[in-house]
Amino acid sequence: MKRLLGLLLATWLAPALAQDGPGYPCQGCLEDQPAFDQPTSALWYAVDRPGTGISLTVQDGFAVGVYYGFTEAGKPLWYLFTGMLERPEDAPNRLRLTAPLQRVENGPCLGCSWHAPDYLDSPGDATLEFDQANHATFIINGAELLDMVPFVAGVSVHEWLPSYTDYEFPSLDGLWTIVHEIPQADGGIRYHSHVAQVTSSAVEDEHASWSFLEYEDPLDLYLILVFECRFNFDLPGRDDPHSHEVPDCWINDIVDLPDSGGQITRLDFPVPYANIGASRISAVHPETGVRLTMYRLEYD
Repeated sequence: MKRLLGLLLATWLAPALAQDGPGYPCQGCLEDQPAFDQPTSALWYAVDRPGTGISLTVQDGFAVGVYYGFTEAGKPLWYLFTGMLERPEDAPNRLRLTAPLQRVENGPCLGCSWHAPDYLDSPGDATLEFDQANHATFIINGAELLDMVPFVAGVSVHEWLPSYTDYEFPSLDGLWTIVHEIPQADGGIRYHSHVAQVTSSAVEDEHASWSFLEYEDPLDLYLILVFECRFNFDLPGRDDPHSHEVPDCWINDIVDLPDSGGQITRLDFPVPYANIGASRISAVHPETGVRLTMYRLEYD
């Protein structure tokens, strides 16, 4: 109960305490497709509007959202909107939903016998657009465009890159399942997964890195994945994909590519800032089309 009260209090205080900053750039986003399969199902808030946001659930691309805000008189206001998330032609690297707002009144009170509520006329449409799994813009009837991000509860968060983005990155400590979706020559998809744990990390302003190790046997321990956000810091001995202009995030992982002949192949996956979530991290390799998704165990 205390945790729930704290989360509700955050809907009011988090935006009020936020400072003006550089926003939520889509550093590392692809041009032709989203670098995530679906946005985070969570309670989202408008970063500049205390007490305003949406409750969002997404299942297989179908979104159910509830907008919470206020009337002109300051009374609580709730709208329901639903529909399929689609990839718009003018922005194929995003997911977008435009749907009519629905409002009901005169429903049954708590503990009263049920009766059907009254459905009111729709006041118009809402448009919700995701450029990253944990960042969206929301607009109602052409009014002010709102930046939306989900609440993170249960893990600590920190602005790793405060000079470049306001996004609060979650701590990654713990056990993760890493899933590869690998395109095949026949048009199919082959799946491969492994479990790895964060065994070392270095987080400071403008630079953050984690090493993930996989255990197949108590005596067989090897590096499987490296995740790093930085710039202007070349690693000797291998090609470094990181930018020399702005900090960006990359995952380097071993992938079993088709026709690799058993050779170990390491791929560098660009990861947009707000694709790094508390329970899921998403990335796509631009050249091969391999999709990498990390799921935190012990969280959901």
